[in-house]
Amino acid sequence: MSPNSPDTVASASCSAVCAAAISSSPPNCRRRSRPDPTDFVKRALPLQGLATAVNVTDGAGAKAHMATIAASHFLHQAGIEPILQMACRDRNRIALESDLLGALALGMHNFLVLTGDDPRPATSPTRNRCSISTAPICCRWRSACAGKRSCRRAPTSRARSIFAIGATDVPVDPPADWNPKSLLAKLDAGADFIQTQFCMDAGVVARYGKRLVELGIAPKLGFLIGLCPFHRPNPRSG
Repeated sequence: MSPNSPDTVASASCSAVCAAAISSSPPNCRRRSRPDPTDFVKRALPLQGLATAVNVTDGAGAKAHMATIAASHFLHQAGIEPILQMACRDRNRIALESDLLGALALGMHNFLVLTGDDPRPATSPTRNRCSISTAPICCRWRSACAGKRSCRRAPTSRARSIFAIGATDVPVDPPADWNPKSLLAKLDAGADFIQTQFCMDAGVVARYGKRLVELGIAPKLGFLIGLCPFHRPNPRSG
């Protein structure tokens, strides 16, 4: 996929085409030397042509890593489509808008807003915002860039071509009275696609997806189901 195709993730996740987004964490701060993105980009290069996009995590495990804007920029320069995570747990509105504008200036057009991992007991979270309150901020900027005065729940192709807004969810085996209030709130806030947490049970995923279609949510939101590859078992282990 070309990094010059803004609607790549939103379109692929909403279509019948199989879309794959691979997560990768930027370098962390364990070593007190100058951060080097070489290994990070090298790990992602084999995914060209295989993954629709590479999801660049933001503060994974509530630990300091290279800023996602910088890490995503390095991937973009290498011809890889990034999904830039924006953990809004410790950012206020000004910080979020500044990061968004900086990322747009560098050519990013896929954003995944989420609350972020709980940092306790290492440090205390500020809990400035959650993902549901952050998506409208992104949506308003997108509408402004598209020359519109307000954020529409169903963005036009012109608005979506500027950048796509993603959010997260946890797949569940839905009971008969299941009401996905969080998903509906994220849809109402302006999300274009949902990236879920890991779910390795195909039956649960099938029932989850079926109910989303029945509720009229799936046609309006694209879904990327989270999977985790298993390590090959060690033949020497008992």
